[in-house]
Amino acid sequence: MRRVPALIGAIVLVAASVTTTVAAPPTSSPAPSTGNSTSAAVHGPDRGAAPNVKPGGKPGPRPSPTPTPTSGPGTSVQLQPWWSSNHPVWEPQGSGTDDTGASYKDSNYWNFCGPGATTVTLGFWPNGNTFVTGIARQPYTEPNPSLSIHATTTWGAVDTVSSGRGAIMYLAENILPTPDVGAWTWPGVIDWSQAYPYDGTPVNRIRDALNWVISGQTSVSAPYIWTQYAQAGTASMIVSGIETDLNGANTAASGQPMPVVANVRTASGRYHLPNWSNKLGVNHSITIIGYDNGQGTFTYADTCGPGCNNTGAAAGVYTVSQSTMVALLAAETDGDGLIW
Repeated sequence: MRRVPALIGAIVLVAASVTTTVAAPPTSSPAPSTGNSTSAAVHGPDRGAAPNVKPGGKPGPRPSPTPTPTSGPGTSVQLQPWWSSNHPVWEPQGSGTDDTGASYKDSNYWNFCGPGATTVTLGFWPNGNTFVTGIARQPYTEPNPSLSIHATTTWGAVDTVSSGRGAIMYLAENILPTPDVGAWTWPGVIDWSQAYPYDGTPVNRIRDALNWVISGQTSVSAPYIWTQYAQAGTASMIVSGIETDLNGANTAASGQPMPVVANVRTASGRYHLPNWSNKLGVNHSITIIGYDNGQGTFTYADTCGPGCNNTGAAAGVYTVSQSTMVALLAAETDGDGLIW
């Protein structure tokens, strides 16, 4: 997980809706940047629970590195982004100025794709949208005082360029669901016990944070589960399961369309996300928000932007083939899989 850019922008309060239109990828990309190669997802224990398997599914063989999903043609679902296109959900950069104009430098901020994908996902849920778009402007301090860099920065729900920075920082550094007290060494979905600047996000914490906010802070058990890649099944089962969530057919969500957090490798040597080059592969969390079986594609939101990715592409919404998405899930070196 890694990330980038500046302060936050204007937020648009839009409830999740389903249409048959697939969001187009950005029409242009900024000039390439060097990116960051030090970040890696941290695989987290599942708090002692049995392996999570998609409801109605069974553990299956590991998907092929060159999968060929076989979903039926012609079906298309797109969750409309709750943010405006010119104010994407975009993580704070590793250095810059916060919402008060104060300068800071903290390379841990490049690792906030986990909180970023969690923020994107929460915005599509009623309680989550209230949390993300209504969070108060406040200072945030990394909870482990022994880190060599121990930044305090101030962020609101929106600023001049981005949406969701306050929620990203709260999720990264402050959230602590009641059932997880004692299980997490420090508050926040980030594992703050790692050596600076390699703090990453255990995926079970993403799951718990999603369920905690969605439930109104009453439960960490539903609707989302975490399925490790090795338990996710065949390529066609993965594609079908993602579609079931997005089209509202997952009974755990009672008809609510569910964005899916995918933990992928940005590049595998043969496949790569379109907003990342194939020269550098890092473990990364993104949110799948649409599919088009006629085109054989998934639409996803990435909160990593220039200086965080290795192309200079903006944070925002992109389209990738379904086969590439499954191949990059397979290539992720921790096997973290899906939160769906």
